[in-house]
Amino acid sequence: MEVQGVYYKKITNKRINIETHSEEFEKQVLNYLKFLFPENYSHQNNLRVISEMRRLLKREDIHRICVNDIAQILIRLFSKLYFPELTTIELLVTESCNLKCDYCFVRKKRFKNMTFEIGQKAIEFFFNQSENSHDLEISFMGGEPLLNFAIIEKIIRYIENRNGDSGKNVGYSLTTNGTLLNDNIISFAKDRMKFLLSIDGDEETHNKHRKTISGEGSFHLIINNIEKLKQSQRWLGSRITVYPDTVKNLKYNISYLFDLGINQFIVGPSFGAPWSRDSLNLLEEQLKALACFYAKMKKENASIRIRFLDEPINKNSNNNIFGCQAARNGISISSDGFFYPCSMTFGLGGPYLQKYCLGNINDGWTRFDLRDEFVQKSGQKFPFCNDCERFDFCKGFCPAHLFFENDFSINNISCTISRIFSRVNKYYHELN
Repeated sequence: MEVQGVYYKKITNKRINIETHSEEFEKQVLNYLKFLFPENYSHQNNLRVISEMRRLLKREDIHRICVNDIAQILIRLFSKLYFPELTTIELLVTESCNLKCDYCFVRKKRFKNMTFEIGQKAIEFFFNQSENSHDLEISFMGGEPLLNFAIIEKIIRYIENRNGDSGKNVGYSLTTNGTLLNDNIISFAKDRMKFLLSIDGDEETHNKHRKTISGEGSFHLIINNIEKLKQSQRWLGSRITVYPDTVKNLKYNISYLFDLGINQFIVGPSFGAPWSRDSLNLLEEQLKALACFYAKMKKENASIRIRFLDEPINKNSNNNIFGCQAARNGISISSDGFFYPCSMTFGLGGPYLQKYCLGNINDGWTRFDLRDEFVQKSGQKFPFCNDCERFDFCKGFCPAHLFFENDFSINNISCTISRIFSRVNKYYHELN
């Protein structure tokens, strides 16, 4: 039996078999639960776990079990009972980058690349944890993931070769600065993988913050690759990071990129930036101008998508979930095989790498308490949000920002920006 947790090693090394219907079995299960999941220990939960465990063993016609194996089964069972299935993972195939963007959320880069062995174990863990889900998504990220494209190709071919009878439909995406794209990469990715380009607008805007390691602008390295990508990918996406000193040209920059052939846009303000009241007002003005531009393009049946404007008003009104899918349906797996709630939490680096690690590819989940904290917070409206008419739109914003910067409390800047996006979303829908 594959080991799904490290804890059982700390409890016993004895090979003792016990009857599954006995009081001793129940006692051993309770002892393990106290040790493994102290934060979740409750009488009602424990009775449910024992019942489910006995049902599982009976179904497998197992009437005696080794004490050592109880912990392994418990960890798998606990995950299945109390947490949703994984449907998406971010594979950080490298932590290196060939650019030095000054607003990058990765605070301290480590020059590490994922090996195929780690990637293979990550995929097997993902498939195991996806349980009965059929539609899965794998996002390749970095650093700049194309620095380790050989491993990306190898991982995809591995999945294609093992996936025949699994009933899983796997989609692939890759977030890239676009500077390393070439004909071989584009040819392999065609009909396999979607690219999301990190590009902020025209040359002047893009080069303000997205520079090479030597300090030069990077626009010239990406511009010629856009047309190549369009030949193999009808819908080409970009993430535009908006900074206070570039926000005045936001609407222009999106229309500029649209004319180049990019037709899907994710607009993401830099939340570590020095946003002033004036720059926030300008952000709202530009987003409204963008909404008018988008409404006009839609009336002309243009092929264009702007994600935050496409979201319906009160999009989550029947779903009291806070934040995103971090640590619930999705996790990030670092280049050395450790699990994190998302790439944003991993990017904070330093002491957070150990403090907020959920597990690893060799031991599986090792921090159910942390995963539970994300899941439980996701189901609560914070006091500050209770009376907010925009809560159904933002759901409390990004858990990573709130969790680390403000001890899981609402940040005034992130809240203000979220309200701006919500108001503009409503403004756009009223235009139609």
